[in-house]
Amino acid sequence: MDVSNRTRRHRVWNSADEVVRCYWEDDLTARQLGKMYGCSDQTILNLLHENGGTRTGPEAKTGRKWAPEQKERISGSSHWNYGRRFPEEHRRNMGLAQRGVPRPQTAGSKNGNWHGGISRNGYPYYFDFKLKERVRARDNHRCCLCGAHSDELGQALDVHHIDYNKENASLDNLMSLCRKCHTRTNNNRHIWRHFLPKLMED
Repeated sequence: MDVSNRTRRHRVWNSADEVVRCYWEDDLTARQLGKMYGCSDQTILNLLHENGGTRTGPEAKTGRKWAPEQKERISGSSHWNYGRRFPEEHRRNMGLAQRGVPRPQTAGSKNGNWHGGISRNGYPYYFDFKLKERVRARDNHRCCLCGAHSDELGQALDVHHIDYNKENASLDNLMSLCRKCHTRTNNNRHIWRHFLPKLMED
């Protein structure tokens, strides 16, 4: 007879002292304890956090224990990055990136993907759901580049402006693309501007 999840959780929480003892004294992992008690390792971790915390390091998540030679290979003087000192400007840029501050040499118009600030321009009111559905139905709900069907992807296809002009919402300027292909077409726009109209003509 199957034991419900609620019953399993009660069984684990009622045995909290035993779980904590096995974790610390017998050096069992959360995954091993989860298998013993028939629950997820996340349930075990939640219990341990409420009863004094868990071990830190890789074993807390995966149960993996590193052999001494593996530890030596990924740390210390044998590591490829050991002792490397970055230039002052590079360190400053890394600090800015960690704080989410755009670097001056790649911000705004200096960025390779800059297209004159057009992303701030909104779409016109007539570029609506009905129009997008007409385009998707015309293209049989398939990506015009890779041929993936929206049912396979589990999401509706994007509708792309072939000439990159948001105001031009005529049907012959719109095509259905999957998310991956739509992202590709946002780079090297000068190439896609020539390629996509020919693709739609075929």
